[in-house]
Amino acid sequence: MHARAGRLLEFPTVTRATRILVGAALLVLAYLAAWPVDIEPSAWDAPLAPAAAGVYASNDALAACVVFTRTPAPGPDTIAFDAIGYLYTGLGDGRIIRISPDGTRTDMLARIDGRATGIAFDTRGNLLVADEGRGRVHRLESDGKVEPLVRDIDGEPMMLVNDLAVGNDGAIYITESSTRFTLEQLRLEILEHRPNGRIVLHDPARRATRVLVPNLYFPNGIVVSPDQTHLVFTETTAYRVSRYWLRGPKAGTLEVMLDNLPGFPGDVTVSENGRYWLSLLARRSAMVDRLAGWPSVRAVVARLPAALLPEPEPLPYLIAFDSAGRVTATLQAALRDDLPSFSSVVENGGFLYMGSPGVGARIDGTAVYRAATPQ
Repeated sequence: MHARAGRLLEFPTVTRATRILVGAALLVLAYLAAWPVDIEPSAWDAPLAPAAAGVYASNDALAACVVFTRTPAPGPDTIAFDAIGYLYTGLGDGRIIRISPDGTRTDMLARIDGRATGIAFDTRGNLLVADEGRGRVHRLESDGKVEPLVRDIDGEPMMLVNDLAVGNDGAIYITESSTRFTLEQLRLEILEHRPNGRIVLHDPARRATRVLVPNLYFPNGIVVSPDQTHLVFTETTAYRVSRYWLRGPKAGTLEVMLDNLPGFPGDVTVSENGRYWLSLLARRSAMVDRLAGWPSVRAVVARLPAALLPEPEPLPYLIAFDSAGRVTATLQAALRDDLPSFSSVVENGGFLYMGSPGVGARIDGTAVYRAATPQ
């Protein structure tokens, strides 16, 4: 009887392999719980994403979208046209290219040591390029020479410069998406969810640069309204389009134009008839939304290898809206799986021209696309 009880109290032998596995598991848990990460996540209330109904109902309006021209490298991110119909864009490898009006010829104009995203002409006809990789704005002279135009504010280097717009008075408005993280650290910016971005104003006449609008959530695309009274820009990680008043009784105030979008907004442009166009880069992340109120858990997620996190799926999705912030149409590609996400959209000559990202992800593209402008 005593011998039998003794056998019942015996414990199984713990092998060396088991001890190693347990030790490794404890080390992983300790790493996930305590290893320092360079983010300070804030709690926020993520609104319930809008249903695919009404104006956001699924459609195949982009069924006839075609490749306008292939580019020699991924990421013809943003598009600008000159007065005679040539298309200009920058690529992910730093090349600045010009494409003929019929899309059959591509010329390289210059190359920057960074990543060319935002692109626009100034009032003198010079091409301006936002360099997302090095955090600056370049000016491309007519002889092809690239000159740095903006690279710091009172001696403080800029970080993630994204897009730019030029007012009729020559003022240059620049979105600095983050003052803390680079493009390669975009995942940390999303998980932290703090207003690390800002709009910067550069006055070329005075050669002065200052912060115009601070505390923004990843400001991305930007455009000056046709009447020059306000800026319209996207806040990518807040799923919204915002407006900042430059003139008039509301001068200096900020307001939301479009809120709770179904995806991460990218670029925004305005047509000659005053219609705004917006591109969505990717669908909203269910994980990010669910963890909005759990900053400590997001800090743990930040410690995970990028390969273990979901990668955004391509989302060819355009939104048209008016100056009052009313969505008037959405153009989607519900029945096609051969299109990338569109990083930008420009209405020109009866067509929509779409750029594609070049961030090293599945949403990337190596072409400029074209579709007929809807009535």
